[in-house]
Amino acid sequence: IAQYADVCGLYDYKGNVILPEKYDIISCRHEIPGDWYSVKLLGEDNYKLFNAAAGKFYESGTYSDGMLKINDTQNQKSYYVNVATGQIIDKNFDHAEEFSEGVAWVMFKGNKYGDFIDKNGKVVFTGSEQCNPEMYSKFSEGVVKAKDETNYVDGYIYNPLGSGDYVYK
Repeated sequence: IAQYADVCGLYDYKGNVILPEKYDIISCRHEIPGDWYSVKLLGEDNYKLFNAAAGKFYESGTYSDGMLKINDTQNQKSYYVNVATGQIIDKNFDHAEEFSEGVAWVMFKGNKYGDFIDKNGKVVFTGSEQCNPEMYSKFSEGVVKAKDETNYVDGYIYNPLGSGDYVYK
């Protein structure tokens, strides 16, 4: 990262330009494996994520469990990027939570209860009235809180990537 006057640029170790000197801020995202940076163009309010190895920009996002959750503010949708492979998982989630224990809770249009997907985007658990994961749910120690809205009982769902089905307390 090089700064000249009030602008920043990004160069490789040989001095080749990766990002020209037209950015207000460029900072390394050490918590994300690989060459990821937060960047802000002069005159803009929002940060973007930049992957130097791929040469791609993404809307700003959060990192967890090897995956970036990207909120596409222009289209009001969310999607994921696998930081190890660069694979993009869907761009049509109405709502998406961060990955934990290999799965993430997502909402598609018209889906009242939400689903859990794996890191390939495959639905591994579909919510229902009888077993509805709580909104914004994340697995912890192999379980996530859920509700049976028919019988008004709270319980837990085992991580579908592990073993078990669901259990109520």
